[in-house]
This record gives sequence, structure tokens and C-alpha cells, in this order.
Amino acid sequence: IKDSESISHALKTLQIPQIWNHMNVKGKSLRIGFLGRSFSPHPDLKNETILFRDFTAGTESSQITQDDTQFLGLMGAGSLSGRALGVAPDARFIVAGVFNRQNTTTLGTILEALQWMINPDLNPNTEDGAQIISNSWGDSVHHMGAEKPIWDATVILKKMGIINIFPAGDYGPEAGSILSPGAYPHVIAVGAIDRQLNRLEYSSRGPIRWEDVSYRKPDFLAPGDQIESLLPSSIYGKMSG
Repeated sequence: IKDSESISHALKTLQIPQIWNHMNVKGKSLRIGFLGRSFSPHPDLKNETILFRDFTAGTESSQITQDDTQFLGLMGAGSLSGRALGVAPDARFIVAGVFNRQNTTTLGTILEALQWMINPDLNPNTEDGAQIISNSWGDSVHHMGAEKPIWDATVILKKMGIINIFPAGDYGPEAGSILSPGAYPHVIAVGAIDRQLNRLEYSSRGPIRWEDVSYRKPDFLAPGDQIESLLPSSIYGKMSG
């Protein structure tokens, strides 16, 4: 990545350096879960601090060909490129691969992965579960009956003090185009802005109604245009979305 800055544009926009300086921490002791596809080991990730489980293993469509290395980089990359790229480079990561070669998954797979993510070693006496769970997936909003399993799971996670983060989606600019579960009022949905801080046209929007109550969504906007991050094959590059 060619740039004279020592901090990526996305981190500057989010004022991450000020947070680092104020709190004197870059994610140490923080456990971040990530639910999506697989990832590729990269020299700018502390690969030894990443716990990964493939929940598609053993199925006919296992071992996905695409991965989410770029998303993991946005959260946890260091500065081997010459400038800082990740928000929390000292955090530990718990990564669940739930999408197969066809980039599809099932409700049961997602629920199993969430259960594992909050207690990876199956020992209730150890604190090894995710404190924040970031997701790279979403679907069209359905009626409450169809949403109930994931709705209930995310409600339980919130009661446990676990923060759930979902993408707003890429189906804007129409109102009400936000994806589920990001549309739920008890989770955090993140939309996308460009480098001039304008909302990207394709970024999904609210409002959304649940049980006759209208909610404003998304909850936050973050840089989503030409963002520097990690790519497979131990390289760097830019992505949008």
C-alpha cells in the first residue's frame, strides 16, 4: 500500500489513534469473535492468537474457497506494511467459518458456531469466550416467526454482556433495505461512508419496524470505500463494501 501516512485513512476517520493514546491499549485482554468465512494466515496478523474452527468441515461443500482475511485485517492487523491497519491489533480472535464453497450456510450451523464462540473450551470456569462478536453476513428481513431463532440467540448474547455487530448490507439507497440480523433493535448495525464522509449509495438503510415499533438503523457509519487491509497470499490491498 503506497501512502506516506503511518495510520490508515479508516483508522484516522474513526479516531482510533486518539482512543489508543487515551486508553493506552490496543485491544489487549479483549476477545473478539468473528462469524463468517475462513481466513488466510498473514504475517501482519498474530496468527498464534487466533482460534479457528470450520463448521462446514465434513460436509460435501466444505473448505470454502473465498475467505474473510480482509475483515480480520480491519480488526486485528498490525503495522508491518509501514502503517497501522487494524483497530485492535493486540486482541485475541475466535473465528468461526460457517459458509461453504457455495457461500451458503444453515441456521443450525450459525447457532452451533455462536454456542462454541461463547465457550470454546467447553469449560464454564474459564473466561475464554468472545466479548464482542462481529459478523460478515446478513439476509433479507423475514416475519418474526422465521427470525425468532436468531433473534432469541442475539437477545441472550446481549443479556450475557456480549456485543453483537452486523453489517447493514449493500442494498441501498432504498429505505427499509437494511438486512437482518442488523435490523434487530438489540444489535449494532454498521453502514458505510466514503472518504468524504458521505453515506455510500449502496449502503442499506432503515427504518425498520418490529412489532409495530419503528427503529432507526443503522446504528453507526464507518469507512467502506477503498479501505486498506490484508488480502490472502500475505499481501495488502484495498476493498470496498
